[in-house]
Amino acid sequence: MRWCARGFEGEVTLEFKILGTLRVYTASNEVRLTARMPRLLLAILLSGANEPVSVDVLIHALWDGRAVGNAANKLHLHAHRVRRVLDDRSRLRYEHGGYLLRVHPGELDRDHFEELLDRAAANPVTALRDLRAANALWRGRPFGELGDCQALHSEIHRLTERHLAGLEDLCAAEINQGAHAAVVSELTEMARVHPFRERVHALLMTALHRSGRQTEALAVYQRVRQTLVEELGLEPGPLLRRAHAAVLASVP
Repeated sequence: MRWCARGFEGEVTLEFKILGTLRVYTASNEVRLTARMPRLLLAILLSGANEPVSVDVLIHALWDGRAVGNAANKLHLHAHRVRRVLDDRSRLRYEHGGYLLRVHPGELDRDHFEELLDRAAANPVTALRDLRAANALWRGRPFGELGDCQALHSEIHRLTERHLAGLEDLCAAEINQGAHAAVVSELTEMARVHPFRERVHALLMTALHRSGRQTEALAVYQRVRQTLVEELGLEPGPLLRRAHAAVLASVP
């Protein structure tokens, strides 16, 4: 999915996608940047777009703290390769002992993704539409194969948590619109992947309950309760207890 956006300086000429495999587009085509080190440098700079990153920090991140001969020269070479594939070479600047990647408003999918989630939280009227649009931007683990870089882990974790919370909000909105049966499969998979995420299980119970599948909803509660007690030593929280009570109230 590509989007058309305009920044403060007119038409956007670059698109940066990090919500999945790193991809870059110019106004006319996709940029081909295949070597790992230039791609990793670009990913690190995009994670802190419009903020300078010192040479020392970049060297440590690129080589994972290992000692490397002529590291500064190698870094400058990788930066040159990144700059060369961008239509506007002034985007990547070296200043004050570090590099800064300039990204205009609307060019980075992460920013658009978070704007949609924030707008959904603030406006219930358009929430379902905005949550669907945000979910459509998510292509997989942020930064793709570059996600093994330690310097990217905190941003990957932050974005993954936002995505999961957004998916929960989307499923809740779909249920409230009467599409409970349509979200059962997705919630079932989410519950399998995230066995301790109580809201996911509560939503799954609600979707099953409203689809007339009370027995399955009760089975979900029993499974998650057993997992919480055995693995964490905890009883289900308020969300799960309320979902459980709602199902029990409808059982003859």
